[in-house]
Amino acid sequence: MSLTDFQTNIFNQEYIELFEKADIKTVESILLQSPLRLQQKTSLSLEIIQKIQRDLQKYHCAVPSVATDLYNKAVSLKEYRYLKTNCCIDDILGGEGLPTGELTELIGTSPSGKTQFALFIAMQVSRFYQENVIYIDTSSSFSADRIAEMYKQQIGETTTIDSNQSILAILDRIRRYNCLDPIKLVDTLEAISNSFEFDNYLKNVKLIIIDSIGTLLYTSFGGKLTHGHYVMMKIARLLKSLAHKNQIAVLITNNTVKMDSDVLDHLKNVQSTPENRLQKASLGESWAAVSNHHLYLYGDFYDDETIERSIALRSSTRYQRIEKPFSINSFGIQ
Repeated sequence: MSLTDFQTNIFNQEYIELFEKADIKTVESILLQSPLRLQQKTSLSLEIIQKIQRDLQKYHCAVPSVATDLYNKAVSLKEYRYLKTNCCIDDILGGEGLPTGELTELIGTSPSGKTQFALFIAMQVSRFYQENVIYIDTSSSFSADRIAEMYKQQIGETTTIDSNQSILAILDRIRRYNCLDPIKLVDTLEAISNSFEFDNYLKNVKLIIIDSIGTLLYTSFGGKLTHGHYVMMKIARLLKSLAHKNQIAVLITNNTVKMDSDVLDHLKNVQSTPENRLQKASLGESWAAVSNHHLYLYGDFYDDETIERSIALRSSTRYQRIEKPFSINSFGIQ
């Protein structure tokens, strides 16, 4: 990788050009040489060189940290340990809500309601916590109109000047990113990560939503190509780092694929499992280990056009399996 790939606010383009003119073209060359030696080659002050080396170590090296420092930082950032969603997800996740510092994955087929959950939760966090939300839209499914509709139904008011101002305030705290290819998503997450400490909007972000990771990655790579796997795990590392370092909640939606044939045969022989339960999250076993909590959305469709929906916690690092009914209407999620 070139030096430009590690450009930061401290290690800026001016300094990069000075190092390249001195025939220092890799980060390893900067980190392995003494500050005095680098000063002789670049004419930069020792203070600046030491700042650059410390800055590059954050992104390039595994620098050991004292556990006490990590704990104190986590405590200082945990203004909210959980984000209440005011819907069935709170009951599913121990009655507490989305845990900050962790990844929660919402999994279901195309008409199961994943985007409705994402929009509803974005609105709830913006409205009740008055904190910022990043909504990464990979399929052009974000709808400000739907958020406004849910808000109006919840407050039970017709359109007034006050309600319109409240809606605008809620939407103003939600920043939507349109990412239609995996590389753009990587670039977006890296830009967010690098700017978190300096950007006033990002400092107040408490929730990141990606809707939908399955649509983006599965259609691009099919989960089989080596390059696709690398990009997928790069995205996973960025999300986990953002969640942990900044103590924010991350909500990801994902599609489903059929279970492997041997698993299907076993389930059909051992128990009578409904067809819509014979699904697993897309993107394979590597991605399955990324999220802390996996919530599955199910829908039973009947001839009279009624739908019985439920949400189930199938795996979690903390909570026991549980299933709850829910419905989708103009109010949002109930």
